[in-house]
Amino acid sequence: MKLKSSGKRHQMYHCKMNDIPKGLYLVTVILFSVGVNSAVLKPDNSTMSSSTCGSAISSTQPNQPPLFLSDEQVRDLLDWESLVPAIESVMVKVSKKEVIQPARLFMRIPEVNGVLLSMPGYIKRTGPDGEDSLAIKVVTSFTDNKVKGLPSVLATVLLYNTDNGKLKVVMEGTEITKWRTAAASVVATKHLFGRSGDKDLVLAIMGSGAQAYIHAKAFHASLKLKKNSDAAIYSHSSIFSDSEAAARGELKGMATEDVITAKLIYDKYQAQHSNCSSPQ
Repeated sequence: MKLKSSGKRHQMYHCKMNDIPKGLYLVTVILFSVGVNSAVLKPDNSTMSSSTCGSAISSTQPNQPPLFLSDEQVRDLLDWESLVPAIESVMVKVSKKEVIQPARLFMRIPEVNGVLLSMPGYIKRTGPDGEDSLAIKVVTSFTDNKVKGLPSVLATVLLYNTDNGKLKVVMEGTEITKWRTAAASVVATKHLFGRSGDKDLVLAIMGSGAQAYIHAKAFHASLKLKKNSDAAIYSHSSIFSDSEAAARGELKGMATEDVITAKLIYDKYQAQHSNCSSPQ
């Protein structure tokens, strides 16, 4: 399979949090640049860097700044073998009403031809050893970003401690959105397509954007596709609907898919750094 993707990376930053008095509610603020829908506060890398063992340990301790994971780090922590079953499990939870998933908030910003959407989700624990999961994804869509060399759609995911509401980790959400969407398609195909277990299947994709690329990767990793075959891709403007109209029509997004993906990433990051010593 020969696939290539391109695009400039969007950098998002989160400010360092001061100690918060006990008994007060917790507030997280992200400041975006209206011109390009990117956050503008640079973190204190000495305490917030996610490339050190210390950051994995400190992010779980009280009164410590949250961990930050870039899209590159998120991508390195994801794999189809663990993500697809996780997405499948959360779909079951949705059907059993074991999640809280309110309608997404949609806010237009007409002055800059942009929109902002927020999608919170909560997943109840499963079994005595399970953990609740609480997160929110914030998405900005600025149509004019293309002339600025930025993706028109950008996302940020915030994962919280469900015991006290404290922010645990800030993740750039572009990779999370791509991977969880493709994983959901794999799950649906396995259950709806009677021949999903057959060998030498040929994959056909409608569209040629970022989702086409990640769907091809997901299906090649999850199904028994014909060896040494490329995906058949069809792209035409007539198959796409207006993104704003589509967002308005989809009142309840699959926020819990983002929640479970963020939880999977965070747990894997913690596991990789579990043998590190706590910083002095």
